[in-house]
Amino acid sequence: MILHFIQIKSDKYANRHLLAMVREKTDAEKITTELKRRNISFETDEIPFGGLTDMRIRIFVFGCDIKNASDLIRA
Repeated sequence: MILHFIQIKSDKYANRHLLAMVREKTDAEKITTELKRRNISFETDEIPFGGLTDMRIRIFVFGCDIKNASDLIRA
């Protein structure tokens, strides 16, 4: 049981939650600025959503920090 917990905790993909997916960089900056203010660790990436001309920025938080950022959730 403890081994599974250690595996999940060390896997950054298993321990992250999608907080927001936005189109505009300014929207992503507003959210990440607030996450920094709250001392919440996060990660971002950019993916094609509807083809290469429609890119989206995803913002992820880790573990239980999703509870501290739930008011910022956007999809």
